[in-house]
Amino acid sequence: VEALAARLAADADEDDAAEAASALRELVCANARNRRAAGRAGAVPRLLDRIRRLTCVDSIGALRNIANDAAASREAGELGAVDALADVVRAAASNGGQRGVKGSGVDRRVAFAAGSALRSLTLKDAANAERVSRLGNVLDLVNAAGTGDAKDPEDLD
Repeated sequence: VEALAARLAADADEDDAAEAASALRELVCANARNRRAAGRAGAVPRLLDRIRRLTCVDSIGALRNIANDAAASREAGELGAVDALADVVRAAASNGGQRGVKGSGVDRRVAFAAGSALRSLTLKDAANAERVSRLGNVLDLVNAAGTGDAKDPEDLD
């Protein structure tokens, strides 16, 4: 976990960092020890940097899974994760049309991943829940991504 977190550095090779984010997303899913280790290894600020710079879906998913650890969720909130994820949802929605995210499967996937991460941030941290409650229509935009095509946004085929 520590090695994967190190591979997320801003100056890392992009393909290597994307692979590390994907692997970290899987390793921290349903594994509290790995979530704590990822938080201690500095994964949260590095994932947020990748989310802000690249709208990396794997980084969003890794943050979502790590956020099930209370300390990591609190850290993410303090580092502006709620606003960063809300910006991702808004950008995905603006790329997809007036009624929400449509058209691009990638944009839909991004919107759903960011919405899921926002929800995860609220589960263990009351301050994050308050931050999300002030977002206005961001979660409506995530829900609108599901209108029209009923295809699973995680299924890129």
